[in-house]
Amino acid sequence: STVTGTGQVPALYIDSGDGGRIGIGTTTLAGLLTVGTTTPRFVVAPDGKVGIASSTPSDIFAVQGTSFFSATSTIADGLVVGGNKLFVSQGGNVGIGTTGPSELLTVFSATDPTFQIGDGTATTTIIGNATTTIADGLVVGGSDFYVSSNGNVGIGTTGPVASLHIVKSGTSELRIESTAPTVRASMRLHTPNRQWSVYNSGEAGDVFQIRDETAPATSLTIDTAGSVGIGT
Repeated sequence: STVTGTGQVPALYIDSGDGGRIGIGTTTLAGLLTVGTTTPRFVVAPDGKVGIASSTPSDIFAVQGTSFFSATSTIADGLVVGGNKLFVSQGGNVGIGTTGPSELLTVFSATDPTFQIGDGTATTTIIGNATTTIADGLVVGGSDFYVSSNGNVGIGTTGPVASLHIVKSGTSELRIESTAPTVRASMRLHTPNRQWSVYNSGEAGDVFQIRDETAPATSLTIDTAGSVGIGT
């Protein structure tokens, strides 16, 4: 049956002798429903697959050629591209290489779990294995926390000139704290041949001590009354 439109191509064509196939704007039928002329714009194949600009869709939804979505295009209830190549859950989490993203962005690969961020001139690489590596520096909050490409760490500065460089316009301090009253809050200084420690020794009545850990021996002790011991 044919319903003719204003042009030369039928507006509606029904092939009742071949499974009830329908054509809109065409008599060349590529599936149960075919819309378009020489290259079908829309096809529903007998197996339920849908094609846009494709007469033989190979997937549930196949688009051939360059695809464009408007600025306000909405895809509800999740999105799956290529199995697990790109997955968007109903909750909005995005998975690359996984259909079970647990965070806003989850990247998974059994062989090369690498994530890169770049601006065309420099690239930061995050390797998600037992050792996570961030190459070419790290900046958090401007100068709040900065790691240079040579490994120096700056707090309050993006130009650290030492392994740890702290800069503040007011009073600057480094605090090492233990919440247990009977243990040490300490700092150790190592070279290949010697180890020195600086203690606030809660286990010895909160005395201040400098120890030669290589000897080992206590070189200096100051107790809470201000008494000083040298070599004890």
